[in-house]
Amino acid sequence: MKTCPLIFESGFNAISGETGAGKSIIIDALRIALGERIDSSQVRDTSVPCVLEAVFQLSADFLNANENVREFLTAENELMINRIFTADGKGKIKSTAWRLRWLNLKPSR
Repeated sequence: MKTCPLIFESGFNAISGETGAGKSIIIDALRIALGERIDSSQVRDTSVPCVLEAVFQLSADFLNANENVREFLTAENELMINRIFTADGKGKIKSTAWRLRWLNLKPSR
């Protein structure tokens, strides 16, 4: 899957579709983009790095409640997360040219 634009509205959101339509791929990609570890069995071709990029447009309410995220935003107020995985099991997570630790993305409570 090359791209899959999704728009989540406030409240309940559901992903539905026929068997094999790609619902699980979307959910897995979101979980991996947000910090879950990837297993080599999830990578189709281990001879090249696996790249996953997610771009989030965050609401003003979210940004007000989570000031720590602002430093990672693009000029368009988007949070871009880029994860790269190699066959040796090593990975990198970046956001708008900043190297991130998963803890930096956890929402404030």
